[in-house]
Amino acid sequence: MAHDLINPFNTLIGFSSLLKESIKENEVGKLEKYTDIINTVSNRTFRLLENLLEWSRSQTNTIEYKPQRLNINESITDIISLFDDIKTKKSIEIIINFQSEIIVFADLNMVKTVVRNLLSNAVKFTENGTITITSKTENNHCIVHIKDTGMGISNHDLDNLFKIDISTSTYGTDGEKGTGIGLILCKEFIDKNKGEISVQSEKGAGSTFTFSLPLYVEKKLEKQTLEPAPKRR
Repeated sequence: MAHDLINPFNTLIGFSSLLKESIKENEVGKLEKYTDIINTVSNRTFRLLENLLEWSRSQTNTIEYKPQRLNINESITDIISLFDDIKTKKSIEIIINFQSEIIVFADLNMVKTVVRNLLSNAVKFTENGTITITSKTENNHCIVHIKDTGMGISNHDLDNLFKIDISTSTYGTDGEKGTGIGLILCKEFIDKNKGEISVQSEKGAGSTFTFSLPLYVEKKLEKQTLEPAPKRR
């Protein structure tokens, strides 16, 4: 993990130095290129640190599980907007296929972390393609599919995706480097929310990540029928 943090910081230091020199030399043409690289690397490193913090909190039981009534489609839509810039840069179309309003009983922050990581992975391995997000209800659960037309995953890596002790990190279509900790976090959070997560993929033919969450059940108070009090004589 330290190695994965050192590399992006070396990149940030190197390109920030080049940026300073370009400003001194008034080389305006290079400024946009260098600032774009610094911005991209900064965002990736931030997401890595965010995942690392969440995972460490989950391991030390300092992260609270607070399930509540959630509109899953709204929660997913909120996360999609975070990827507007990168999907445009990589010519990716995000297709939404939601069943009408689905209400689940789950922890909002955990659900958003799961969706953010799965979408980030889909974007990482896709270029000039599509990502389709589907939600539906089945057997008292909400089922969410995030399907991409990207690079796909080898059979060897598929078996180890959710294992913390085996590295399955792969470079994305734009040279993006990950650590695999995001998927470990997804599994832990889905398990904690009483759901399941799985993946289907084929090398060169894209991937589909699927997770489930329990539907919210409205608790109805039973009306008590009061018997009339006996008449006094």
